[in-house]
Amino acid sequence: MARSWKLWLMFGLLCIPATLWGQLPPEPPSTPNISSKPVNPPPATSGLPALPNNPSDLPPLPPGFDAPLTSPSDSKTAVSPQAKPNALPLADDKPEAAKPPSNAGAPKNHVLPPPSPVPDKTAPVPASPSPVVPDISDMPGGHDAFQRASWPPSVPAPVAPVPVPTPPPPEHVGGPSGWVFFGDVLFWRPRLNEPQLIIAQNPNPTKFQLRLVPWDGDYEVAFRAGLGYLFSGGVYVWGEYTHYDNLVTATSFTVPAAPPHFVLYNGPGIVHGQPAGSGDVINSSWDLRYHTVDIMAGSVLSPTEFFDLIIAAGARLADMTHRFDVTRTSGGGSNLDRDHFQVDTEGAGPRFGAEGRLYLWRGHAGWSLAFYSRGYTSLLFADIDETDTSQSFVDNKLTRDFQSHYSRRQILPQLELAVGGEWSLFGGRLIIAGGYEWIYWFEAASGNVSTVISGNVQHQDLSFDGPFIRAAFLW
Repeated sequence: MARSWKLWLMFGLLCIPATLWGQLPPEPPSTPNISSKPVNPPPATSGLPALPNNPSDLPPLPPGFDAPLTSPSDSKTAVSPQAKPNALPLADDKPEAAKPPSNAGAPKNHVLPPPSPVPDKTAPVPASPSPVVPDISDMPGGHDAFQRASWPPSVPAPVAPVPVPTPPPPEHVGGPSGWVFFGDVLFWRPRLNEPQLIIAQNPNPTKFQLRLVPWDGDYEVAFRAGLGYLFSGGVYVWGEYTHYDNLVTATSFTVPAAPPHFVLYNGPGIVHGQPAGSGDVINSSWDLRYHTVDIMAGSVLSPTEFFDLIIAAGARLADMTHRFDVTRTSGGGSNLDRDHFQVDTEGAGPRFGAEGRLYLWRGHAGWSLAFYSRGYTSLLFADIDETDTSQSFVDNKLTRDFQSHYSRRQILPQLELAVGGEWSLFGGRLIIAGGYEWIYWFEAASGNVSTVISGNVQHQDLSFDGPFIRAAFLW
């Protein structure tokens, strides 16, 4: 037993040198020396490449760095402002005295690259040096596994941003521009909201039959003309004038004797509410003169290629005159009552609204079909004058002459709407349109002098409606 542990001890002591021998680095392959001089073995190194003392043995520095300079006054190395600081000595490096002299050359296990010639400082230095890429085509993976500058695969190599030139300002692309001439032919029918006559039939003392006669007239011709200028940026400025002057309606009604009838005149004026008995004749007429001038400015917007919108605002000037004439003949023509009522309205105020075009079809020859609509509103600050003259004659002799005058200031709201279609030719230079429009004036024909006899104020709203035909030309 004692002998066995001694054998094991001797076996362990023999294994220690073998283990240490296996840890030594392998000997580099020997190179035949053709010189007859003996070659001294290289000094032991720590495995790291030795730092040569001779600056000429160092690889060339990148552009922008200068080699260290040696001052003649002392043996210390002077570092230029752009030179890199000296590397710190490693812990395993030998002291300066133990290092081999510079003429001993590099150790055999590390081959330095051949010295590069000193670059000519008079030659221009490139802005950024190109990295040296070794030939690794025969290695596993080849160029597929190679990254420039030896950056780790997980860290992307820094890339200098490419300067982006400042783009030039966009050129303004404008639409068509020029003078715009347009004209409308209007077929208007004026209306008043209150009836002019109330006809009552009294066949017996307990039964009455009423019939109302309105002021509605026939369609009469009016016109509208305008001139404007369309700027290439979409700004549109224009003015237009509308004219209507016609006898709207004339009515004659004879009150039948049987069955018994009586008629009440419901129009504005002194005779408002005065009855006419059986056998009497009532004649009434309404004449209207209507003028407006609009000064507008707006912007043409095109949200899509199929839709155009004009948003505009401006001012409206208006001048309207209503003339109502009523005569009542009774007693077989011996008695005559006559009433003339006139309302003059002048004013101005803001006007604003919009026009839209929805293009339904566009042809290749510069023509298109579109749905057209227009909507505007106005507030007229108006001066209104009412004048009434009422006379009665018996056997051609004047028995009554009653005159009244009333002036007031009032705000008259107004609305207008139009719809229709447009046919555009020559790329929009010529437009032919048609449709129907409605115009409504609140309290534009009211009469206050009626309170003298009947005690009632006659509230009359004026409206127009009818078809129109328009032609517009862009010069």
